[in-house]
Amino acid sequence: MRTIILFFLFTFIGFGVFAQTTDKQIKNTADMLEVPFEALKRLVETFEPRNIQNGIITIDAETLIMQFSYSETWAHNQYKGKTLYVEGTIIGFGLDRYGNYLSLGFMPQEGSPRRGSVEISFQDSYIDEANSLLTRTRISVTGTCMGIMSDGDIRIINAIINSK
Repeated sequence: MRTIILFFLFTFIGFGVFAQTTDKQIKNTADMLEVPFEALKRLVETFEPRNIQNGIITIDAETLIMQFSYSETWAHNQYKGKTLYVEGTIIGFGLDRYGNYLSLGFMPQEGSPRRGSVEISFQDSYIDEANSLLTRTRISVTGTCMGIMSDGDIRIINAIINSK
């Protein structure tokens, strides 16, 4: 049971679930996890994103998608306009008003709906390299987060490719 409690606790913290919650939500979660309300409330009130170095936030695409899915407002406050180092699996390519982009996210199972993605637009000097990549390739990029777009996808612009 202790392992399950720790799993839920660290999962919620890692995904920023406790970023903007009410006492009632904290109490319900504390009851479910069988942990003291005050301890959980203190944890919630002191939550901050991790992995920030030189002003660059490191996060994987899947976690970023889950955080925006849980609380769009909280995620916008944490990431919009900031430089992110994002790691993820290429799930597709496209073209829109920002130019060519590739999408990082969860590889959909056959017949399953898409669960959102992080769309990456590149600086001009990286476009040819980005266009040469294949789906299912794991890459890391650094760029500026624009937040969630009207189509429900998260946008990173002016990106560079760090590794593939």
